[in-house]
Amino acid sequence: MEKNRYDYIIKDKKRLKAVALKYEPEKDFAPYLVAKGEGKLAEEIVAKAKDENIPVIEKNNMASILIDLKIGEFIPVELYHAVAVIFAKLFECDKGEKFL
Repeated sequence: MEKNRYDYIIKDKKRLKAVALKYEPEKDFAPYLVAKGEGKLAEEIVAKAKDENIPVIEKNNMASILIDLKIGEFIPVELYHAVAVIFAKLFECDKGEKFL
């Protein structure tokens, strides 16, 4: 993962949904949606992320909410805190700690 750039996938295992978010703090005021899919497409998004060492996080309710966004749309303000917690954990992982 490039420094100061955060990409990750949130998946909903129960409903076979996945969303991909991107965030570059120097140019983006919030993370935004870059890909989304259900069923087979969700599986492909997750597989590609794993191939490219992009973290995949299972957050069922969040994936189900974010899948309704349009590609390029910023996450809603209501999810800033939840997403910030994920980014903080990803930052710790970049320092060698294990993501829980």
